[in-house]
Parts: sequence; structure tokens; C-alpha cells
Amino acid sequence: MSKSPFFVGTITLVALLLLLIFGLAAVGPILKNKEVDGTEVPGLAKSQTPSADFGNPSLGPAEAELVIFLYGDYQCAACTTFEQILQTIINEYPNQIRLVWKDLPNQRLHPEAWGAALAARCAREQGAFWEYHDTLMNNQAALNEANYPIFAQELGLDTESFETCRQERRTEPLVKRDVEEAINLGVSATPYLFIGDKKFSGSLSEEHVRITIEAALNSLGAN
Repeated sequence: MSKSPFFVGTITLVALLLLLIFGLAAVGPILKNKEVDGTEVPGLAKSQTPSADFGNPSLGPAEAELVIFLYGDYQCAACTTFEQILQTIINEYPNQIRLVWKDLPNQRLHPEAWGAALAARCAREQGAFWEYHDTLMNNQAALNEANYPIFAQELGLDTESFETCRQERRTEPLVKRDVEEAINLGVSATPYLFIGDKKFSGSLSEEHVRITIEAALNSLGAN
């Protein structure tokens, strides 16, 4: 029996929608585990920079000359070490640098990374993103559903509101948006860093980060 063009077109559209939905759900497992020394990734153009308009958590003044984007994962050991290095250097430029956090949970290697990202964004609803973020990073071996509300309570958050946010998965679209952007930018590892017109995959040494930031600030005439 021959099928009408309308029928064939409908089936094709449904198939494409299913591919999009399940493809997005599987983005975590395709990420690489790049917890190694950082290397510069070539070929960065202005169109290949992350967006600062997603409402992502950030540190530093909105009018800062230099915006640094960091894609991270709460179960990535290298991310914790690297953030400590990065924060030390950024503190030396309190008025010149803004750090923007981007979620990139690797569900294949880090089963709690997605849930942790959602929890941190729920803490942000109460103005405590960075406090909760640091708690997660410092307790990577204890990330689980039972401990997320305990962390919130220890930070003095309204745990009922926090848990409602988590159970409703209210912050999941925010995390998914970061993951979609990462895929479009070719980001496939954590930590992944954008500094000015350069991007790096993997953890960098303090000296490398410092030199790169100073060069970026100099190019902007901010030093």
C-alpha cells in the first residue's frame, strides 16, 4: 500500500523530534574525562565564545573588562584543584575580572554530577550559589540525594523551598542550556576555560593561568 506524502512527512518529523529529545538526554555520556594538564585549543573566533546572557552565576563586577568562562563538573577532581588556583589569581583583580560558571556534568563518569548541578542552581534561588557550589566541590565523595538537603540546611537555607525546587527539577532547563551551548562550542571536557580570545581544555598550572590572564588584560588595556 502506498503512503501519502503527508503520512511520510509526519513520520519523519516525529522521528526527528525523538532524536532531538533523546540526543539531548544523552549529551552527558559523550563527554570525555579530561582531568589532565591543560592545553590550549586552537581556532577560537568571536562567534565561538560562551554567552554571558544566560543568567549564569558569576563572581566579579558586571562591568569587568575581562570575562572568564569556566565549564565545570561537581565530581571532577581536577575542577576543584583548578578552581582554587583560578580564584587565587582572580582575587588579585577584584575590579577587572568577572568569572562566569557554566555547568557541564559528565553523567557517564560522574553519576551525581547532574543532580549536584541542579541542587546548586536551587541554592542560587536563595542567593547562596557560590556557598553551595564550594560545599559540593569540597565534598565530592559525599554527593548524593540524601546529602543535598543536609548541605542546604548547614548553609542556613530554607530547606523546604530548596527541596521543592529540586523535586520539581525547576533548574534543569538552566543546566541543559549550558550543556547545549557547550556542545555547540565543541567543549567536551572539564575543566574547560575561556579567557579572552583563548580557550583551554583540562587543568592549567597557576603560572599558565596568570600569564594568560595578564596577557588578556593587557590586550584590553586594562592593566
